[in-house]
Amino acid sequence: MIFGKKKKLIKNCALYISDKHNHLIVAPRIENKDGLNMEQENSKGFDLPISEEDLGQEIINAMNLYKFVNIGLEGKKISDWPAYKASKSKSMKAFENDYVYIGISNQNDGNLIMDIEGKPNQNSLYWVKSSISFYADKSEIGKQILETFKICKTGQLI
Repeated sequence: MIFGKKKKLIKNCALYISDKHNHLIVAPRIENKDGLNMEQENSKGFDLPISEEDLGQEIINAMNLYKFVNIGLEGKKISDWPAYKASKSKSMKAFENDYVYIGISNQNDGNLIMDIEGKPNQNSLYWVKSSISFYADKSEIGKQILETFKICKTGQLI
């Protein structure tokens, strides 16, 4: 509860895609007692290619795992990062260079519209962003995510 009101759930998850490793990681998230979003331990890796429909379904599944938890970061190390552990990279630096981050979050507590935001590279000042209905066809969700990834990799709008 925040200021006597129950906090509402705004679902989100993380996605990491690597051309180098032909691999992607879907990382469900949680929100801790301090309001910090963290990845859950159950991040899942998939070899590419993946169908648009399967990707869309995995994202919806991950979004539906989002929840509030009463944990902190005490005793955690950066190498405990669930997405890194699910990756094919041999070091944290390699992971950050090899994978493109795509954040997926709902716009509000109604959880009707998802924002898909891709970061072209680790030092990028700009993000690629699009929106789609949470209830859209799973293949359309997957297609929009893969198009966001393509824009991040090429720098060219579709």
